Amino acid sequence: MARCFRMAGQPITLLTTMIHARSLLLGAGTLLLAMTIAFPSQAQLYRWVDDDGNVHYTDTLPPDRARDGRSVFSRDGSRVGEVERAPTPEELAEQEAERLREKERQAREQEARTRQLEYDRMLLRTFNNEAHIERSRVERLEALNASQRQLMARSERDEEELEELRARAAQAERTGRGDPDAIYQRIRRVEERLASRDARAAELDQAMNALDQEYDNHLARFRELQEERQ
Repeated sequence: MARCFRMAGQPITLLTTMIHARSLLLGAGTLLLAMTIAFPSQAQLYRWVDDDGNVHYTDTLPPDRARDGRSVFSRDGSRVGEVERAPTPEELAEQEAERLREKERQAREQEARTRQLEYDRMLLRTFNNEAHIERSRVERLEALNASQRQLMARSERDEEELEELRARAAQAERTGRGDPDAIYQRIRRVEERLASRDARAAELDQAMNALDQEYDNHLARFRELQEERQ
């Protein structure tokens, strides 16, 4: 037999009480769900400044402010983050240019490392020791010196020929005999040869200086590599 209770002068059974309590719980749950949907716990506020310097707090941003920087707050007023403004087209272009410059710089560095590695391998394959490097220097410089000596000998012969031609041209002018024009043409050809040999001699001087510096570099780097291998 069901137990009875009285409330406000009316008898209430235990079963009636349980049904009533369950209805109350269901109602409370429905209300809580509705509040959660209406006021989500993750809802945020945005702090932004308009063109006139006025500060606004809104739960959404105007479309024309979507690219602006802003602060983000929770519903309880706590700052939860910052959103940086979107870069302008000019800034984006500069960022892309900087990215390309950095890429080119890295490519140059990689190329330099590759060249250095190949150079180091060449040194170690070519030379056994420092004395070997010095012998190679002397041999190559001697080859250039030989070319320069040949050039100087030819220039000396041209100088002698030029002196003789000038004397003949002067005599032809004084005596009226011979063809001075033909002599002057030969003089011009000899002068052109001399000028060409002078230019070649200057090139040989530069080549010898460059070769000497090249072997100085070979020697210095070879020593560094030998020290690294010890």
